[in-house]
Amino acid sequence: MVIDEIGLVYDKTDPENPVAVDGWHVNVIGTIEGADDFIVTPATPSRVFAGNPPMTCYKFNDKAHFNSFMPEEE
Repeated sequence: MVIDEIGLVYDKTDPENPVAVDGWHVNVIGTIEGADDFIVTPATPSRVFAGNPPMTCYKFNDKAHFNSFMPEEE
């Protein structure tokens, strides 16, 4: 699985005053087991993978919430 941990995303409708959008944003080639409830489909993803392979976009509550879905490293 390839993970692009974006983190905070900002609404830049007013470039002088960007506003953080709720959540911790992550793009993945593949899927994160058990995280289907957190899949989102942004109209224009803030980042994509080179060649635009199929990716899944997620919005978790925060970084700790995202980390809870990641396997422990040995």
